[in-house]
Amino acid sequence: LKHARATDEALEEARKIDCSVCQEATRPRVPRPAVVPKNILPFQVVSIDIKEVVDHANVTRKLLNIVDNCSKLQVVVPLTRPFDSRKIREVYMAEWVRHYGAPDELWVDQARNNLGPAMVDGCAQDSTVLRDIAGEAHHQLGVAERHGGLFADALKKVLLSAKISNEYEFKIAI
Repeated sequence: LKHARATDEALEEARKIDCSVCQEATRPRVPRPAVVPKNILPFQVVSIDIKEVVDHANVTRKLLNIVDNCSKLQVVVPLTRPFDSRKIREVYMAEWVRHYGAPDELWVDQARNNLGPAMVDGCAQDSTVLRDIAGEAHHQLGVAERHGGLFADALKKVLLSAKISNEYEFKIAI
């Protein structure tokens, strides 16, 4: 049509037409470039984050979300008051380090309770490098935040479908 000197309107209309022959003859699209794999081993780099969920009694609860950056193994533990660095360190040691050992690096967001003295000193004792990552960084969104969001969605479905009614059942649901 271009070589026949068709009008611009005719060319636009021709571009809108789809035929089965053209669809079958189209080349496959080039896949998006893959993310370059990171050279880390399981339990070498771990991310932690605090996730808020609504429980069976419509009360907002805080959960400690711990995710291995290589295997994506996730451990979620309910937190009790006070929500300070000592409490987070205590739960982290009991639920992660006791089972899997101390990682080489621990990635946390820049919240005060994640970077408190108990957490900083405890990581120094374990020879764990404590890396504070910006809360909206792609590291956090890709690992701890995203997995925490998936967990929160799954927990909401469990709470609705199983008709959780007490604290014991809520802990089992987690």
